Amino acid sequence: MWNRAIGQGAGGWRASLALAAVLVASGRPSTAQTSSVPPGAGSPQAPSGDEATRIASGRALFSANGCAACHTLSDAGAVGHVGPSLDGDPKLTEELVIERVTNGSGPMPDFGGKLSEADIAALAVYLTHVAKK
Repeated sequence: MWNRAIGQGAGGWRASLALAAVLVASGRPSTAQTSSVPPGAGSPQAPSGDEATRIASGRALFSANGCAACHTLSDAGAVGHVGPSLDGDPKLTEELVIERVTNGSGPMPDFGGKLSEADIAALAVYLTHVAKK
């Protein structure tokens, strides 16, 4: 999906993002809905409505923008080895994600001109919420 979206220019990004949003909205159960761990038994707090919306949006953005090609993230089933694993990184903060996604770093391209500030913030909320710490 990532290669096709790049090859299609800005329209491809929008189409990929729209498709991902439709898939998320279609009712795919979240890990919170399918977890066998009872609520409150060492699991993180359930997100509020606005936060849950941002997490779902961030999940779709992670998928639609090819992040899994480089990064490992259990929630997304991603096993990339080019960039750092996002699971278990104690330094992973919303501020760091926003800075790196916006400006890029090393082999990671910048997405500041491709994604809105709101999209980048949603991606940061998603990553910091689901990354296993």
